[in-house]
Amino acid sequence: MDRRKFITSGIMGASMLSMFPSFALTNDSAITLSNLGAGFEKLGNTVRHTTISNLSNSFINTHKKLIDFLNDSGYIYNTEEVVKLNKNSCIIPLLKKSFLSFERKEIALIVENKKESQFYILNEKISNEFNLLIDGYKKGIEMNNLNLDVSEFVFPVEIVKFSNGKATEITYKNSLNNTISLKNKGKKSKTIIC
Repeated sequence: MDRRKFITSGIMGASMLSMFPSFALTNDSAITLSNLGAGFEKLGNTVRHTTISNLSNSFINTHKKLIDFLNDSGYIYNTEEVVKLNKNSCIIPLLKKSFLSFERKEIALIVENKKESQFYILNEKISNEFNLLIDGYKKGIEMNNLNLDVSEFVFPVEIVKFSNGKATEITYKNSLNNTISLKNKGKKSKTIIC
């Protein structure tokens, strides 16, 4: 590389960094459940924030594997607690920042099935679809003055299918034995309930 190109690229790089405040590149504050959207914010007393030590051994072992993955992948999260959705599942709200400080709000989901648990990373679009499902179900309950438990319908007790890539999908069963699929392909996302 000749001297002129080296100086030009250095000036361009410095000017790009000056466009973004330095705190945006170093801010390590963890994301909370309410930051994920209106549906998660409305959960209130239907979920329980708990420390890792209060989980079953299966959850604790999977949580250790998850933490290694999150640290290797550069996620920001609360290291001390998880949000227990029901006896089979818990989530950790995640924040992923790119070099230029674009933020993606994602979810780490741990589901225990038959004394064995696994973790799943729900990308931003699937996390948003999950949020919309919770919000829509909660609004339906309130509009119709129903006395239903949100957690029974919305939260997973068993993962049926998970795929991540160009087409992302998580299909799970809830405690009412309904099958719920959250799907995303490109800009289109949808929820299917059977």
